Amino acid sequence: CGDLVSIYEYNEATGHFQPKKNMYTTFPEYKYQGDNYFGASRECPFTYLDATSTDDYIYLLYSGKTTQDVGLTAFYGNHIFVLNWEGEKVAELQCKQDLAALCLSPDGKTMYVIAYNPEPEVMYFRLPVL
Repeated sequence: CGDLVSIYEYNEATGHFQPKKNMYTTFPEYKYQGDNYFGASRECPFTYLDATSTDDYIYLLYSGKTTQDVGLTAFYGNHIFVLNWEGEKVAELQCKQDLAALCLSPDGKTMYVIAYNPEPEVMYFRLPVL
């Protein structure tokens, strides 16, 4: 919930990570209901669920769904946004299955995902050349 992404870079001289770019279009909405619940509003869409990267690109798994509309499947996404390290969107990949996690092969050419079809399974696909 909340469309927030920050890109950091490592400063070898200081040994610290420093913000390079902060991107946001919406902030999370929280709901308080007495002593029983404090958390994200059911009307607030889930945004970025997982991320991985190469030296050239950042891959963000995106949901865009609300728990009010689709229940717990809001925690899964089927859109993968591809950004360069300047934070510019260079591509969007769509998957037929709902995904919960993603990672890349060491050469950055194959993406591995945990897909729900309807049971969880590990799948992979070759990434397009961008």
